[in-house]
Amino acid sequence: MALEDRRQVVNALAEDLRELDKVLRDWQAQRGELKSALQRLIDVLPAEGQGKTTPLVVMTLNLQYFASYPADQEQALGKLKQALGGPNPPDVICVQEGLASR
Repeated sequence: MALEDRRQVVNALAEDLRELDKVLRDWQAQRGELKSALQRLIDVLPAEGQGKTTPLVVMTLNLQYFASYPADQEQALGKLKQALGGPNPPDVICVQEGLASR
């Protein structure tokens, strides 16, 4: 293999390593954010043996479905409140996808 070919291979590998490093750094940042969010949830729960505890209620919400809600704002708000459990809403709502492209 010629020296120039080897340089190209090494440069390609170096670029791949830089991209992998970026992906790992992004993943670590997201992991840190998730860990912080979970810690905040734990912090608001009563300590064991201190008062009555209730189950943590988690809900997933498909925003794509709600994007097609009625144009009438009051009617849409009523349907959304109903979907969110009415007077007993979930503790945590997980969003399945965003609507940034809409």
